[in-house]
Amino acid sequence: MKRLTMIVLALLMMAGVAWAANVTVTNSQVRSRAIVVTEPRAMTIASGATTNSFTLRATATVHSLSVKLPNYTAAVTGTLSITDANSYEVYSKASIAKNGTTHVYNLDDVIALDGVYTVLLTLSGDPTGTGGTAYVVFWLK
Repeated sequence: MKRLTMIVLALLMMAGVAWAANVTVTNSQVRSRAIVVTEPRAMTIASGATTNSFTLRATATVHSLSVKLPNYTAAVTGTLSITDANSYEVYSKASIAKNGTTHVYNLDDVIALDGVYTVLLTLSGDPTGTGGTAYVVFWLK
C-alpha cells in the first residue's frame, strides 16, 4: 500500500498537483504555481452543538474548496467561513446542504491568503441524533 501511495503521489507531482500532509503551504509551492490539495479536514459537530473550526496557515490563493456534510438527523444547512487573525471575514459560503458535497470552483481572485486563518463551519441549528462529521478540502495555488 505504501508503494502504491508513493507511485500515486509521484504521478500527481508530475502532473503539477501536490498533496499536502496538512494545510500549511510553502513559498516554493506558491512560486511553482502547483495546486496543493489539502487532506480532508474532519469537523465533528455533536448533538447540541452547532460549530467547529480549525486553523489554516497559508500564503496562497484558494483555487477551489469542497465541503461534505453528513446526513444529520435534523434539517440543517451549513455555512463555511474563513476569518483572518484580526477577525475579519475574508470568505463565506452559506446554504451548504446536508447529505452531500458542495464544490466551489475558480476562487483565485476571491480568496488571497497570507498568514493564519480560522475556518469555521456553522450549522443552522442543532443536528440532533448523534451529530456527525463534516469534511473540508482546499485546492490552494
